[in-house]
Amino acid sequence: MASISAKKRYSLSSELRALFTLCHDGKAGSQQAAGLLISSLTADHFVTETGELCFKRIRHLLKTRGELPDLDDLFEDPGIDADTRVSLQAHYKNGLKGLRNVEKARKLVRRLETFRKLRSLFNIGANLENALSEDELDPDSISQKLATSVTNAASSERQMRVTSRGDGNTDLAIAKKIVNSSGAQFIPTG
Repeated sequence: MASISAKKRYSLSSELRALFTLCHDGKAGSQQAAGLLISSLTADHFVTETGELCFKRIRHLLKTRGELPDLDDLFEDPGIDADTRVSLQAHYKNGLKGLRNVEKARKLVRRLETFRKLRSLFNIGANLENALSEDELDPDSISQKLATSVTNAASSERQMRVTSRGDGNTDLAIAKKIVNSSGAQFIPTG
């Protein structure tokens, strides 16, 4: 089976740009772009060791502090090993900055999602080859696993979580506000 090259599986610059956008400062990045990224991306969108480690660390800091860290926090974070911090700073100093434009952030999300899907499809091919190499073949089981894997690869990783709010008899009023779009809108931040 032919393997796809690493450049078709990920983009280090896209992963770093996402991290720098999440930890924006006044010179590069924006709150709107960071909000879009944190609500759209999961750890599955990052495959490089640096990207995966830093994204998980950013999400941990967001969960514990209630806000995204800034770039200085990321560059000096003791939860990230020294070599990774030096590498991040070098990429930043060489001109790789966060995104300020929300539309460019959407394009970045689509690019990272495309790489995630390609990795999933590559894994499907490898797993299918392994399953077909087994001595005892169960085509029904293989087909079922393949169908589940293809569905997961094709779908977005984000799932909508439904939360009910209101007390007493206010649920209907809240529902009307949501339907009429006059209620507050929220971005799920995970």
